[in-house]
Amino acid sequence: MKILKEKQVVMLPTKGKSSIAIIGGKLQYHPSQIRMDNCTFQHLYITTDEEIREGDWFLYQTNETNSHWKNNTIHQCINVIKHDNDDIEVFDNRGDGKNTSCAQAKECKKIIATTDKSLLLKELESPYDPRSKTGVEPYPLPQLSQTFIKRYCKENGINEILVEYITTNRCCGRCNGIDDLCWIDSECDKHNITNCEKCFPVKGDITSLKVNSQNEVIDHFTKSKIRVFEDWHETHYEVVKHMVLNEDLFLYKIEQSNREDKGIGGMWVLAKDIANDFQKKFKYEEWIDLDHYETLWSFIDNYKV
Repeated sequence: MKILKEKQVVMLPTKGKSSIAIIGGKLQYHPSQIRMDNCTFQHLYITTDEEIREGDWFLYQTNETNSHWKNNTIHQCINVIKHDNDDIEVFDNRGDGKNTSCAQAKECKKIIATTDKSLLLKELESPYDPRSKTGVEPYPLPQLSQTFIKRYCKENGINEILVEYITTNRCCGRCNGIDDLCWIDSECDKHNITNCEKCFPVKGDITSLKVNSQNEVIDHFTKSKIRVFEDWHETHYEVVKHMVLNEDLFLYKIEQSNREDKGIGGMWVLAKDIANDFQKKFKYEEWIDLDHYETLWSFIDNYKV
């Protein structure tokens, strides 16, 4: 069953390279990742209030000035200690990886997806995971699509995103239940418990983040179905916004054209024409293989005035 959940998008600077950069004070999509003057690379993180478990990455946020960690820093959880104040014991894997310190859960946001491919989910007393080839080697956190990244930069930031979850059975699917047993029926040698709560998840359905074959989250900002009558105003709004951002170009095009309406008034008439023609051309498009916004922007730029 498909479930859509709204999550937060956080942008943080990185010392590494990224296709997202602030260049000369302006957020830009920077696919070449070439470092330039006045260039600060950025990464995106999708965060949630979901429970943080061993191996999870999380964003630490606090208003405390005497905290042992800096505000808006990334950490990986190595243990969960459930005290009355719900502390979490963690270590920063970008440090020496030896010392541990703890923080309250309310100061931490679980990271479920990112553009930072260095964030790996490691085997930390966790069960066999079908996303890894052997179940023991690290695998990266789910990534964000280039389509979303482009739109994020063009919109100068997006605070929230709708991501798709799916409900499935916890079984890894690598057993047939007859000749061999599922690992969730196995006995944990370390804790001497069958179906150990720490090492093996409880049987039954689980709601998990859905990813595509490229390990990218399925977001519904870049794959939205257009309904001609209901969404015409949305398309018209995007057309007007795009034209206003490129006002001089479109005023010049209108002036050089044979259109009856000129100037600013002519721009509004042209915006309606573009919205109408776009809706007609893509009347039955469900945006599975095409991206709505990129297609619309290209349609506007190439529209014969």
